[in-house]
Amino acid sequence: MEPVSYKVGRSQINDGDIVFMAHRKTIPAFLIHLFTRSIYSHCNMAFWIDTPAGRRLLAVEAQGGTTRRVLNLSYYENLCDMHVVSPPKDWKTVVAPVALVELGLIKYGYFEALYVGFREFLLKYFGIKIKEERLGEICSEFIARVNQLPDQQISPQLLMQELNSEGHPIKLMISRG
Repeated sequence: MEPVSYKVGRSQINDGDIVFMAHRKTIPAFLIHLFTRSIYSHCNMAFWIDTPAGRRLLAVEAQGGTTRRVLNLSYYENLCDMHVVSPPKDWKTVVAPVALVELGLIKYGYFEALYVGFREFLLKYFGIKIKEERLGEICSEFIARVNQLPDQQISPQLLMQELNSEGHPIKLMISRG
């Protein structure tokens, strides 16, 4: 599959599609990459809205230092590559009623993100499973929960693998601007 530009790819994104951010150049992304050995450091869910100014492509996410938020997906256009996967659950009837109601309510924890990465590192390389702690909710856990996936303590990489194994492969790759 050949990557496309954001301008070309955005029209192929549907409500509820899960967008994985790859190759971000930030300190938190570096730490996530270090522990998980994954190209993915973040993910969110895209959805369309109609405004007086025209149709807008937005995303709902859990992002470091904030509570749940909505922003223009184009925010990531020049920051990273994006890999888009179709969702396992219907956006309008299952996901949106939960995901959009929680805006500003659940705090994202930096410690939680590091803990998830460290937990995954120990399991992957040493076969050591440590207790799952809930101090906050990271991006991939938020997406897993609102899509009613069985494993809701999950990194972006493991979420991608789980979606792929359930028949939701990458449908679109968008290259950084």
